[in-house]
Amino acid sequence: LPRGFETSLRQDFFQNIDLENGDSFSVYELGFTFDDEGSLSIDEDTFEEITTENLESFVNAFTDNDNGLAQRLEDTISIYTQAGGYVDNRTEGLNTRLSSIDDQIERFEYRLELIEERYRRQFTAMDTLVSELQSSSSYLLSTFNSDN
Repeated sequence: LPRGFETSLRQDFFQNIDLENGDSFSVYELGFTFDDEGSLSIDEDTFEEITTENLESFVNAFTDNDNGLAQRLEDTISIYTQAGGYVDNRTEGLNTRLSSIDDQIERFEYRLELIEERYRRQFTAMDTLVSELQSSSSYLLSTFNSDN
């Protein structure tokens, strides 16, 4: 999901911005650049030049209701964030999986309780048997010692 989201946003940035008046801009022409790590930054010289020479087109490149960069980004982001969107569906899927894991944990804990209970019963029976054997051993030893 994050990689797909990042890819979609990058595509929005790299696609030309075509305005109704016929002007067309790339984000690079507006002064935006990406560094080697993919971080967005502004080339101050290009930014200064475009805002000085053609401020109205620069503003329209962002604010145009049909083709502006802001609208394009909003449309892409809403696909991921709207109700029933990718984030919502992913969250629902993860919650379902979490619930399933919680159910498995409860079943394992119940099984462990049953195993513990069985081991306690077996230990008690073994302890009782060992006590009886010790008692028998003591009786036999005392009987043998009294006959000698």
